[in-house]
Amino acid sequence: MMVISTPVGTPFAPPPAWSRMLLGTVLIFAGVFVLGDVMVATLISAIFIGIVAIIAGAFEIIYAFWTKGWGRFLWQIFLGILYVAFGLTLVSEPVSGALTLTFILGLLLSYPDRSAYSSRCVIGASVVGPCFFPAC
Repeated sequence: MMVISTPVGTPFAPPPAWSRMLLGTVLIFAGVFVLGDVMVATLISAIFIGIVAIIAGAFEIIYAFWTKGWGRFLWQIFLGILYVAFGLTLVSEPVSGALTLTFILGLLLSYPDRSAYSSRCVIGASVVGPCFFPAC
């Protein structure tokens, strides 16, 4: 049996073999379904992303009431409303939402120097985080 340890040093055992086999079987059947009907899989994934965005927006709005300062509060509320609006758009119009998601992902991957995946804002000698602004 392989024991995996966390950085803190507390060991935990991997899941039982039957659950890994069940998960593998479910993922194989899901992959065959996706290859069989790409359009339905795209619509299901767009609706799923929309539902997740609605839930994230609701949590963002709830979290805004625990922030300190009006600037952060208003920013959190604005982002929460934006998430909910994005999610409602994806759920109500999954075809155009899937096209929009594909377009945005293509734009992000077309410019690797400006994307959130490769550029980092550097202030002094420390890396602050993802860079979404051209000035970074």
